[in-house]
Amino acid sequence: MDPRKPLFLYDSDCGICTRLKRAVEFFDASHRVEFVPLADAALQGLLDGIPPSIRFSCSHMVGADGRVSSGGDAMVDLLSLLPAGRVPAALFRSAPFGMALARWTYGIASRLHGYSCGLGDAKGAEPSGMYAAWSST
Repeated sequence: MDPRKPLFLYDSDCGICTRLKRAVEFFDASHRVEFVPLADAALQGLLDGIPPSIRFSCSHMVGADGRVSSGGDAMVDLLSLLPAGRVPAALFRSAPFGMALARWTYGIASRLHGYSCGLGDAKGAEPSGMYAAWSST
C-alpha cells in the first residue's frame, strides 16, 4: 500500500460497491486511488479512527493527509480525484444543497444495499453526525 495515495475503503461483498470500484479504476488512468476492502481495512487498523457505528455500514475515504470522510462525503472526495470528476465535485461542495444531495443519494444506495448510513438508525442517530470529516491523527 502506497502511503501517499488516498484510500477508498469499501464493502467488497456489495455489488454496488464493487461496480463503483471498477468504474473508478477505469476512469482513474493515473491510479491515484487505492481500494481496500473494509474487512482488510479493519485488520490493518484503518477503521480505528472511525466511529464503530458506521465502520462497516459506509464506504470511507482516507486522504493522503489522514483526513477521513464517510458516506456521501466520501463519494464526493472520491469524485474529486478523477479527472472528469473535479468540476462535479466542486459543484457538490459549493452548491447550497450539493452535499445534502450527495448524502441523500448515498443514503438511498446504502438502503438498497441493506445498510442505513446516512439515514439515521432505529435509535434516532442524527445523519449529519455520520458525515463529518474527522482527522485520524
